[in-house]
Amino acid sequence: MAREEHQDTNRCTECGGKCCRIYISCLDGGTMPETLYFDEWVTQWKWEFEDCGATEIEPLFDPLIVHLAGNEHMLKDLEKRGIDPCACQYLRKDGCSLPRDKMPNTCKEYRCGEWVRGEI
Repeated sequence: MAREEHQDTNRCTECGGKCCRIYISCLDGGTMPETLYFDEWVTQWKWEFEDCGATEIEPLFDPLIVHLAGNEHMLKDLEKRGIDPCACQYLRKDGCSLPRDKMPNTCKEYRCGEWVRGEI
């Protein structure tokens, strides 16, 4: 879940990657604001990923495709492979697949429930 420089072992074990659940609403245990539509939120993250160069790394899935009505089989396939389709498309079972220099600032500034601006 959290990268080593962000890791608090107790919090990470307790969290289990919820901080990376960017494609599920806050009310359901994720981080997506209740005030945005899904496609707006995905687009904001797409820009974040493009700005930092993350798109050079192959994502595990495309959230706009797997979350379309009728693609429930894709969601189930990801879950069978141990990938959370409600989490960031770069989150593997063993943590983030992005190197630190390709991580969006939002990810680098967030440590298990608290913002740490200026410490990146």
